[in-house]
Amino acid sequence: MMPTAWERKENTVTSTLSKKCTCVCLWRKNVATNLNKIAVATVFRHKHPSLIIGCDDGVLRIYTLPTDGDKDQDTLQMKLSLETKGGPIQTLMAYDVSKLGSTDLITADSRGMVTIFCNGQISARKSLSKDSVNCLQIDDDATGNFTIIASDGAGVIHGFMPYSHLWMIRLADMPIQKNIPQLPRIKCLLATSLIGASGQESNYVIASDDCKNLHFLQQGTVVVTLTCQSIITAMCKGYFVPSDELELTATCPETPSQVALGAEDGSVYIMCNFQIYFDEYTNVKLPIKQLAALPGNNSSEVQNLVCTGNFNHLVIYHAKKLVAKYETSDWVCSLTVAAQNQDGSHQVIVGCCNNVVEAIKIS
Repeated sequence: MMPTAWERKENTVTSTLSKKCTCVCLWRKNVATNLNKIAVATVFRHKHPSLIIGCDDGVLRIYTLPTDGDKDQDTLQMKLSLETKGGPIQTLMAYDVSKLGSTDLITADSRGMVTIFCNGQISARKSLSKDSVNCLQIDDDATGNFTIIASDGAGVIHGFMPYSHLWMIRLADMPIQKNIPQLPRIKCLLATSLIGASGQESNYVIASDDCKNLHFLQQGTVVVTLTCQSIITAMCKGYFVPSDELELTATCPETPSQVALGAEDGSVYIMCNFQIYFDEYTNVKLPIKQLAALPGNNSSEVQNLVCTGNFNHLVIYHAKKLVAKYETSDWVCSLTVAAQNQDGSHQVIVGCCNNVVEAIKIS
């Protein structure tokens, strides 16, 4: 990799690599309560996108999304606060669960409780586990059918609807785990569609455990398990490496489904066609906690990969090369890609461990 020189001026970081990115701070705000998870969505009957924060006190806070360059106030303007009546919120998702035409909110907390809000009111509560529920995903298809997927601290993956439990998988009961003394735990989940070598697209839930396994689930059944070189702690789908550069035993389809896998040891791998490309995409040398793909202009364009973790900066890679680095006020505990602007730039919002929320324009 060629040497990189960084220039930093008023929250702007520019890489001198061939495909450079510029990161500019649009706004930075303080949150009064400890935050755990953030999201951006147009929820309930609101007309505009909101910033949604799941907090340590079990309250879901919805704020007006600041505009670009809004730096007059240090704090966010609250629209609504919703009490989950549970423990610290560990994760949240926005999705039209009720099928009433507006986006609902789903939260999961440290007491194993999942709470669903519809139009600002609790519409369902479900006690999944005695352990903390740390991961949430939605497995949906083109026909509108969906399943809420959650995993708890005891290594159990649940598939359920608001008022019914559909299936449950306990990793400790799987044959691959029989000779492992410790109780396997889920590190992250990803519900996505993948295109196999046959060219057919199917839905899967990918679950990573702390025994270096990736489990692929369909309708509550583990259909494939892959072994990784490190514990995978973050995943995202995208197109990160041209197919002809992947030295795989099977040929990827013309429009491949690639998944970036971020590991506890700081390495990033690319998976395509259910095979892991073990030549590292990159290695940040510190634990990775979040990955995000920045949408391209078309499906054949290699995407930028945003990476954060146990370090106080955000790094961006393009085709294995570091193209930007942005310093944050603390470790990033949550990240969301908020929007793609008309000029092709992206807005990424991060929540830091010191309760600072920051919007970054990446162009």
